[in-house]
Amino acid sequence: MFDIANVEVLLAVSMIISRFVVESIDWVMPDRSHSERPASDDVEYANAVAAPPDGDMKVRWRTIW
Repeated sequence: MFDIANVEVLLAVSMIISRFVVESIDWVMPDRSHSERPASDDVEYANAVAAPPDGDMKVRWRTIW
């Protein structure tokens, strides 16, 4: 259950994030080389509870103000 402090922190973070526009630029591999496909689950972690992605996404943050 959330207490009042957690709710206030979530509200503050959501207000800050809502002031930005995030644009996807490119998909990249872990060595930062270009990738033709979006990231997918890493097959080395097939039986794990959570699998990290096998790539990353470059993004651009812009302010709305």
